[in-house]
Amino acid sequence: VAGFGPSFSASTIILRNFKISNLFFGDLIHNLIEQSEANGGTLTHKTRLIIDDFGVGGVIESIPEALSFVREAGISMCLLCQSISQLNTSYSTPKATTIKNNCDNLVFIGAPNDLDTANEMALRINKPLTEMLVLDSNHALVCRRGHSPVIVNRYKTLEDVLYIEVTNCYNKMTSIDKPHVRNIRKDFSPINRVLESIQEL
Repeated sequence: VAGFGPSFSASTIILRNFKISNLFFGDLIHNLIEQSEANGGTLTHKTRLIIDDFGVGGVIESIPEALSFVREAGISMCLLCQSISQLNTSYSTPKATTIKNNCDNLVFIGAPNDLDTANEMALRINKPLTEMLVLDSNHALVCRRGHSPVIVNRYKTLEDVLYIEVTNCYNKMTSIDKPHVRNIRKDFSPINRVLESIQEL
């Protein structure tokens, strides 16, 4: 941050990052909807947008509304949050409620220190709060529209044959030419790209 000089504060970077994420998301949805309309109202291929760290990754103002109409175009969203409280803090309770109401599927993988999230999940499945607080890492609570909530075994991603194959292939490639990999990381660091974009605004 110091490299920008005294007139460029950390809060300015955060606000502009939010602006960038909103512009990116708005443009993405606009283009996808245009493609769906040109194709008779739905996309050629079903599209899923996965947003990790949704509760803390920057507020996207149009998310509550977008969730309610994108499904008609064959677009779905996967929003990953660490807790309900993070969602409420970032989007305010009314907007957070709208977001949750527009999600047909909800997966809870445990929150031993979050009473609010665990309590909401306990109410959904009609079980004691203590049972949700001690939900172990091998299980998940799945809530689907039109179905009763169930506790299921979590899929073991690290044991998946395709995951192992892709991981081994990646490790092999990076071990062959490590200097090249380091140069790529240095030249195309996400932080460097974000800071360059901020300077251009």
